[in-house]
Amino acid sequence: MRRASTFAAILAFVFLAACAPQQPARPPQSTSSGEAASSGLATLRKLVNANNYRSMGFESQDEVNSGSLGDPLHVFLVRLDLLRQFQPGGDSEKLLSDIGEELYPVLVNGAPRSAVLVEKQGEQWSPVSYGGANLVKALAQRRAGNSAMAKAAAPTYFEVHVAALNMYFLGYRQETKFMLIPVIDDPKYKFAAGTPVPAAEAFAALVPAAKAVPMDKPL
Repeated sequence: MRRASTFAAILAFVFLAACAPQQPARPPQSTSSGEAASSGLATLRKLVNANNYRSMGFESQDEVNSGSLGDPLHVFLVRLDLLRQFQPGGDSEKLLSDIGEELYPVLVNGAPRSAVLVEKQGEQWSPVSYGGANLVKALAQRRAGNSAMAKAAAPTYFEVHVAALNMYFLGYRQETKFMLIPVIDDPKYKFAAGTPVPAAEAFAALVPAAKAVPMDKPL
């Protein structure tokens, strides 16, 4: 079991490391997230070349030119200090910090390939990073699977990032319940990719790991 958990942790690290997007200089700001994402898509087309098209999520260099933007996921951060203090039965919604980011998948023939992340500063939006192919593909897969099962519209979903633990979830609300969908298997916490978990249960399971993180670690 210990070797299996270690192997799973290594796989998770490799997966999430591949999620890391590229961050070139920012283009001009826009008044809406959609405009910023469109500007970011134009930048992404310039970034992709013969050497990096696969790492950016595309199957060919030319494929990026036929890419279009899909429905965005609003991004919420779970801060380390708040997670450390979370108590079983507590209000899991209070752990969500709105950091003013939206993740736009870049689709080719309807399939996710890459992403553009946009950020709001004041009243203006800017694209801030590009790529993150593994993450956006996993999020899109979980969203499509859960949406088909729950018959929920795509905009009801959002990304939940526990940055200090390098973990990502797809979040949604089912009636009055806040639910999280793990994007990858994690035997350590008994998370199964694509299987919804009440957010309060998921966060409670992460508290010991959060408390073990050095106090000087950001977020």
